[in-house]
Amino acid sequence: MRRFALYLPLCFLALGSMQFAAAQSGFDVNLGFGSFHDKALPPSGYDSITGSPCTSVTSDPNCVVSSTNGLGGFFLGFGADLMLKKSYGLGFNWDLTPARSNYQATVQIPASEGGGAYTLQYRQHFIDFNGIWSPINTKKVSLRIIPGVGDAKFGIAYSVTSCVTTSICSSYAQPYPSANHFDIHGGIGVQVFVTDHIYIQPEFDYHYVPNLKQEFNSDSVIGGMVRVGYSWGDR
Repeated sequence: MRRFALYLPLCFLALGSMQFAAAQSGFDVNLGFGSFHDKALPPSGYDSITGSPCTSVTSDPNCVVSSTNGLGGFFLGFGADLMLKKSYGLGFNWDLTPARSNYQATVQIPASEGGGAYTLQYRQHFIDFNGIWSPINTKKVSLRIIPGVGDAKFGIAYSVTSCVTTSICSSYAQPYPSANHFDIHGGIGVQVFVTDHIYIQPEFDYHYVPNLKQEFNSDSVIGGMVRVGYSWGDR
């Protein structure tokens, strides 16, 4: 959260430029809906008696196997673009999973230990500052090539449900410190205006995130968004 706070002044600067941008070229804000994907880490395990690595209960009856889920699910996006000239501009996007998703499978707590369950849950953020190049730009359609850099934030929480009886339970989530990775972003989108000011922008996105293999299977994340926005100024 502290790291994201460093970006806030730049966001407010962009938003404060709306009046200037409208007089010069163009400014827009948008809301996006989509998804991003990366495969899960390979399962890993350990022998509960010896502590040595193992892969399955078939090869080792004392093996405790841990598996995780891949990156996916619904992403919500917030963005703003400032076109300094007709074909060139700057942009900001914050795409995130609005709700936590299960990172590890739920583990049941034995009744002898009070009952309940626990799991690890994650929330993924992509916070990017982009350049914008629009080689095709008409009143109704604009092709946008969107390179940028930013922060890929992986937040994780330990979610516990504990029970006194089968009908009396309580739940809580204990967040852990987040993992922040440098993010290289590339996108291509087609901005289609349905009115003079409202547009829809289908967009394909690629994120290269060094060290994301600590949480998922690959440093490459692919996905797409559909952004709905409102534009001020000239086109």
